[in-house]
Amino acid sequence: MVPSRRPWTLVNWLFWASLLLYPFFQFLVNMISSGSSLTLADFILVFFVASMGVRWMIGVTEIYKGSAYGNIDSKHKQSD
Repeated sequence: MVPSRRPWTLVNWLFWASLLLYPFFQFLVNMISSGSSLTLADFILVFFVASMGVRWMIGVTEIYKGSAYGNIDSKHKQSD
């Protein structure tokens, strides 16, 4: 038996996404409409660096990069 999906997870996600993304998009529109190319280039650079930082942090936690401590295969290789 598979229980039906509850909409509360989606409602929760939509609430937080709208609460957090609305000010971001408002800031972005103000940045674009300001017309300052240096400020816009700085914003794009900061956004790019933050995006690369998040990707790096996700990559550090990949499961294949974990240790082999306790694995039976690694114990066999060490004893050979």
